[in-house]
Amino acid sequence: MKFSRKHTLQDLGVLDWEEILTPHRHIFCSKHPEEEIKIVCKTCKNVPICQFCKVLKHDSHKSRILAEEAMELTSSLEKNLKLCKAQLEYLELCARNVKARDLEVYKSEQEDICKIIHQEDELVCLLNYLRERIKTNAQQLIHDIKQYYAKVRKETKRHKERISMEKIKCLTLEDKTADNLSEELKRLEENRRYYSFHPKQDQLKVIKHAEKWMQSTKLKVNGLLTDLVKEKPESKTVFLKYNGYPTRSLVVDSFQKVEIIKRKIAKKFCIEGIGEVILRFVGKELMNERRLCEYDIHDGSTLECTMRLLPSKPILQTT
Repeated sequence: MKFSRKHTLQDLGVLDWEEILTPHRHIFCSKHPEEEIKIVCKTCKNVPICQFCKVLKHDSHKSRILAEEAMELTSSLEKNLKLCKAQLEYLELCARNVKARDLEVYKSEQEDICKIIHQEDELVCLLNYLRERIKTNAQQLIHDIKQYYAKVRKETKRHKERISMEKIKCLTLEDKTADNLSEELKRLEENRRYYSFHPKQDQLKVIKHAEKWMQSTKLKVNGLLTDLVKEKPESKTVFLKYNGYPTRSLVVDSFQKVEIIKRKIAKKFCIEGIGEVILRFVGKELMNERRLCEYDIHDGSTLECTMRLLPSKPILQTT
């Protein structure tokens, strides 16, 4: 179909769909101007022809009436148009849903970001608080430890000074008592020598005086040994065999050398008029005194102290 004065072409872009699809003009054939085009040849790919063209050239071809073809195309186009509109509405709905979902996701992301920032700020504040608390507690703990050790050091020093003073006091008392005993023995020895040349009556008086002195000396010896036990609070009891009569014995529970104990006891009791000091472990066989000084008394061991009066000369002799 060609353009001619009788068959002018129109711009479809400025026409409505109804005007395009609704046939309202008659279209004539270019080869047969008097004949209206009413047929479409299917064999020739939908070429519009008139009745003469059909008879002359397209007789054996498949053909169809143009109005029917137009109606079918119109219905097909309307159907496709409806499908396209429905598809377009569906796509618009999907686009709106996607946009709304994107908006929700964006809002959720912003809320999550705000929460994360807030939690981060809280964690930073908590860490700073814990750091300051740990620093303060550490300084306080160090200060408390220093005060505690200073207090312990001070108490230990005071305890050492007290023990030293007690030992000095005890040793001073021992020396003073030993000096008094030595002076008393010397005085009695002088009296013995003086009264050895006097009558028997005077000697009897001296004997009574000597017996009285022996009794007082016994008490003094027990007192000295009791003072020795007070130096060792862990010691339990004291026994002393005095002049053949058992009175007390010594039991020691401590780490102490036998030599030190023997030296202390000998210093107190091995003076003029008093004999040797014998030490032995209770429940064990007797050891040599020289060997005994080399052994230690362990915790829980038992040590017996035996003192014997072995005067080289009688204090008084009766006739």
